[in-house]
Amino acid sequence: MNILKYITAFAVTALLSSHIMAETLIDFSTAEAFAIDSNTVQINNIRVTVEVPAPFGGRGQIVTVYYDVPFEFDPVTLHLVPNAAGINTANNPDTDCANLQVIVNNAVDGTVITNATVSIGDQSNVTNAEGLASFTGLPSGSREISVASNDFTGISRAVELTCGDNSTTAFNLNPTVGIQAMTANDVRIVLNWGEHPVDLDAHLTGPEPGAVASGGNEADRFHIFWWNTATSDGVAVLDVDDTTSYGPETVTVTPPSGSSHLRPGLYRYTVYQYEGMSTLLNNTSVDLYVGNEPVRQFHPQGASGAASLVDGAQGNLWTAFEFEVDSTGVISVFPVNILSFDNNIDSGGVTRRSAGSNQEPVDILYAD
Repeated sequence: MNILKYITAFAVTALLSSHIMAETLIDFSTAEAFAIDSNTVQINNIRVTVEVPAPFGGRGQIVTVYYDVPFEFDPVTLHLVPNAAGINTANNPDTDCANLQVIVNNAVDGTVITNATVSIGDQSNVTNAEGLASFTGLPSGSREISVASNDFTGISRAVELTCGDNSTTAFNLNPTVGIQAMTANDVRIVLNWGEHPVDLDAHLTGPEPGAVASGGNEADRFHIFWWNTATSDGVAVLDVDDTTSYGPETVTVTPPSGSSHLRPGLYRYTVYQYEGMSTLLNNTSVDLYVGNEPVRQFHPQGASGAASLVDGAQGNLWTAFEFEVDSTGVISVFPVNILSFDNNIDSGGVTRRSAGSNQEPVDILYAD
């Protein structure tokens, strides 16, 4: 091993000889070696850490690079000589260690979307007949994923990746053509999540003049969820209810008959963890589409409220946002982002206006 280290150190030092180096550290703890043929040995994942001095004084910068180096036997000198033409930089084996499957669905009916393009960094794949695109050797940590497909709104979202995991995440795309497409006056809300928890439920409450108060709603207000999937006049509908991981769970709100914009009043969107292990913080996100406006995204990470509840646990009820429609159709969006505990989805935890909604709106939108 000492001979191998000496030979490889010589090769890599020569490779870096054009740099100004105050100190170079060559680390073989992650290296892998194997024979290519009777005269060539390949050594991969050689970690080289170089201190590059600052050109104008002050602290320099530490740079770490991984190399894959082929060595050929020289029968004259009896040395292994690096083949310069075959030397390549390599991915960091400590971080490029996550695997991911991305499933792409239609947000309105839950059917899979084939031939969608999924991009993560410099890797791109196309979804197969099952709507899946697979990736290996991804960097761990938070990574931006972009998904695009003809006849759907493309979308990007950050997903947390862990070394050694073989996880799956879903992207649920909003249709832009056909009877499922939104008009300029509609609002659509799409809930996405990971494999766990198995079942998250979307709850939307809003104005419905004449509605009788019940266990599920206040007077003059509707409450849309899996048990009550549409208002009496059809202005708010739960398009699809997923109970087996990933989503989508989608609600669409349209103007009442004879109106050019949504019914005025306050609308409130809440996510409830109905069933399953883990937490609703697990890659959960909500996409808010308002007419032709760009999509707005909401995430429960960083939500307030949970730490003050049961021993700092994370909560099973996430009040994501509210939006208010005025008499002219102008929509103001209020982020709430509060986690709490509630085992009764008919309670005020879902149906009542939040104190957090008294803040200034983050967006003022014109649906029409």
